[in-house]
Amino acid sequence: MFQITFGDERYLLVLLVLPVLILMARRSLSDLSSWRMRTAVGMRCLVVTLLVLALAETKRFEIDENFHIAIVADRSLSLPPKFEKDQLDFAVAVAGEMDPITDKGQLVVFGEEALIESRLNPQTDKIRITSVLDRNFTNLEKAIRLAVASFPRGPKRRIVVISDGNENIGDAVAAAKYALSRGVRVDVLPVSYRKEGDALVDKIILPPKIRTGEPFPVRVVVETETERRAEIVLRQGELTIGRADTLLTPGRHLLEFEHTADLRGFQRFEAEINTPDRDPIIDNNRAFTYKTIEGKSSILYVYAGQYNDGFLPDALLEAEIVVDEHSADYFPLYAAELQIYDSIIFDNVPAEALNDDQMAAVEYAVAEYGVGLIMVGGDQSFAAGGWQNTDVEKALPVNCELKQKRVIPNGALAMIMHTCEFADGNTWMKKIAAAALKVLSSRDYVGLLYYAPMLGDKWGFRMQLAEDKQALINEIRDMEPGDMPEFDPTLKLAIQGLTPLNAAVKHVMIISDGDPPPPDPQLIADCKLNKISISTICINPHGGQNGSEVRLMKSLANQTGGKFYFVSNPNTLPQIFTKEAKRVQSKLIVEGDLAVGQLAATEPLRGLSIFPNLYGYVMTEAKDAAEVPLVIGPEKDVLLAHWRYGAGKSAAFTSDATASWAQNWLGWSGGLYNQFWAQLVRWVAKEITESALQVTTRMNGRTAHIVVDAVEGGEFRDDLTLGAKVLTPDGERRLLTFTQTAPGRYETSLDSDEIGSHELSVLAVSDDGEELKAFTGVVFSYSDEYRVLEGALPAEGDTPASQGWTTLMQIREAGGGDVLDWADFEKSLKRDDLDAGRSYIDLWPWLLGLALFLVPIDVGVRRIAIDWAIVRARIQAWLANFRGREKAAAAAATLSALRDKRTEVQSETRKKFESKRPGSGRALIPGFKGRAARPGTIPEAERKLADRKKAPTPQPQAGAFTSRLLEAKRRARKRMEEDERR
Repeated sequence: MFQITFGDERYLLVLLVLPVLILMARRSLSDLSSWRMRTAVGMRCLVVTLLVLALAETKRFEIDENFHIAIVADRSLSLPPKFEKDQLDFAVAVAGEMDPITDKGQLVVFGEEALIESRLNPQTDKIRITSVLDRNFTNLEKAIRLAVASFPRGPKRRIVVISDGNENIGDAVAAAKYALSRGVRVDVLPVSYRKEGDALVDKIILPPKIRTGEPFPVRVVVETETERRAEIVLRQGELTIGRADTLLTPGRHLLEFEHTADLRGFQRFEAEINTPDRDPIIDNNRAFTYKTIEGKSSILYVYAGQYNDGFLPDALLEAEIVVDEHSADYFPLYAAELQIYDSIIFDNVPAEALNDDQMAAVEYAVAEYGVGLIMVGGDQSFAAGGWQNTDVEKALPVNCELKQKRVIPNGALAMIMHTCEFADGNTWMKKIAAAALKVLSSRDYVGLLYYAPMLGDKWGFRMQLAEDKQALINEIRDMEPGDMPEFDPTLKLAIQGLTPLNAAVKHVMIISDGDPPPPDPQLIADCKLNKISISTICINPHGGQNGSEVRLMKSLANQTGGKFYFVSNPNTLPQIFTKEAKRVQSKLIVEGDLAVGQLAATEPLRGLSIFPNLYGYVMTEAKDAAEVPLVIGPEKDVLLAHWRYGAGKSAAFTSDATASWAQNWLGWSGGLYNQFWAQLVRWVAKEITESALQVTTRMNGRTAHIVVDAVEGGEFRDDLTLGAKVLTPDGERRLLTFTQTAPGRYETSLDSDEIGSHELSVLAVSDDGEELKAFTGVVFSYSDEYRVLEGALPAEGDTPASQGWTTLMQIREAGGGDVLDWADFEKSLKRDDLDAGRSYIDLWPWLLGLALFLVPIDVGVRRIAIDWAIVRARIQAWLANFRGREKAAAAAATLSALRDKRTEVQSETRKKFESKRPGSGRALIPGFKGRAARPGTIPEAERKLADRKKAPTPQPQAGAFTSRLLEAKRRARKRMEEDERR
């Protein structure tokens, strides 16, 4: 059953003009025949009617009594695992009660996204979840909207939402209202639970403004489900600034710490809760926040080991420069933590003291935050400390590896790998060999040896210059060392490879569990003779730390001047190999009584002209854009170089600042030692300017909304192009672009799946090239799902309802549905409270198309007169011709044959007649008794015909011709009218 309806019925009033249209058409078409006039008027009325119906948006609708249901199941992390099976069992129970003819359904699962998992029908007896969802968030809105979109138009429709209601993305209430407006009811099935035994840190609260040297409160909000003892630890960066051991009762607690900030700038705060009892969810035990602290500028002075000699820090303090001294062991992990400093000084620090992430943070702080950088030399600095090919070297004005200078190769390193004897040993072999290669320069020799099953002891790659390190690393990836039966073959190959090389240092590194037999004493003697040292790394020996294997490995190292390492943690192996690989770099250190020469009077040397001698330095090469005001030694090598790098500046001083090489500088008369270092530090220091950019951030799930307000001198800055560089926790660098949304306001968003600190460097450029900068950070904390300790719990006595219950009740009310329980799977199929569905089909496009099709037909009826007699005759002739084509062809052939026969007979008769004529011209025709024609005479018939041809043709009179023409026209018109009447 279907009915017709209209989108806008007002257009139907136009049909009232049809009578007027009919009268006008009859008058204008009066010269047509009655049949053509009636047809033309009817066609015109039909076209107008079709156009009016199209304008009125004519629709056809049908009443649909079928029923469709969508089970929307929450799969977010806040739900305890046991409810996952309960949701699927509920969906299967609903499917079992569905009518196989009229009912259809689907299961929708959701977390941050929503997906249709499976269709439901009475044959559904088991459901297995195969959809891959991000479960870190609950997006009820997206799930409800997907369920509505999945329904066909027409049938009765219902949604059942199974959830704890702990929505943290979207607006589910708005989605429920939308569903009801589309005729879809929304029921809710609350998931109720209470997580026992969990403890979490909710957030950290800081004052709006913090200044260095002033105490301020730090408030930490924690929550626990049971009474328990807990330790709350508060950190600023990597420094612990507060600790509290307390007994927590069930519920939320606000703990307050008092702290005085010593460091200014952008600081990261972290709170952590630890409990001796079992904590079912550890992902919510930490919370982070950032805060900018105002105060005096300072310098980060970094030294190696546990102590420093204090010469350089004391000189800076006397120049009234605030110095924050740190061992490299406690170097900050994030670039934002370095942004608080005006500059960083590495004083004879080896590269192994920092990991790759810390080096990347240094380079980023210089390039983006404008933090200054100074590297001071020594026997563990520059190439001697393994800084080549690092991110820190990128920011320095010198190359640690000598590329242009002609020197002999620094050293040669042979690595012997017996790594199959501990867990993942061969994987570690590839990591540590790559780490050692990274330290070597392109002028160092390197080779690798191992025992290959079925092939024996062999070179992985022979001794060669480490010029193409990536190619060597690719070769290492294909190696799989086996259990080495003895040291002698590989050690012999190593000696043979190292002996002929022209290298200042020749070194062998052996990593093994120590179970092969001791090497031949003659091989040890050959090593001593050729000045080859051996360092050994013993890992996972069968006899333990005091076994014979350890004694063997120690003996090998001691006899040849190498070092022995006992390793219990494979994570330390790359650092050990890096340290050992640096042994071949000692040639880059030059010592002696060396004169200092000045090439230029740059800003850091203002007021200084005569420089004392130094007793050592590390060879480097200046980069193309660097300034080199001081050189050293007869080769005029770089002593001091400086340049600009990104937003910051950096300098390299290749000698040291201690009594080892710089004893003459320490006694520099007039306090010029202090002046030199103070001027250099102030020159590289970050340039402090008051930024016109104010940055604020707002978190929404995994999206950070970033707003920059550009206001300068009380006026908005609208002429800016804004972008931002982002440094993620894993070191990835991303770019963001801003869109102006209001006067002086620019906005963008940052999405990230990584938990931790994201550091932003915002750059604004005006039309005339002016640059403005600002820095901020965004912390992506653990998912809000881990904050949920209870499900949808109704109010009980004095206990208020949970937030999840409140949200579900709002969804039910907005969606016009019911509250179900787990036994109500039959109630979810209730349809008597639903309006019968209607399915609509638009007819107006078809009506419009038909009207356009009829328009040329209407014109043709009025403009083209058709002689139906001729049409019928031609049709009949065509049909006759089509039906009798073969007969006509046969008749034509027969007629042609008769004509040919007749021609033949006539020809024969003529010949016989002519053959019987007498010579006088008189001929007798057989059987003819009349008189023959006389010669020269014309028969009577021929004569009459000739006379008729000679007679003039009579001309018709004009009046008579016109009369005949009019008479013919009248007869034709009379025939047409008779045809039309018939």
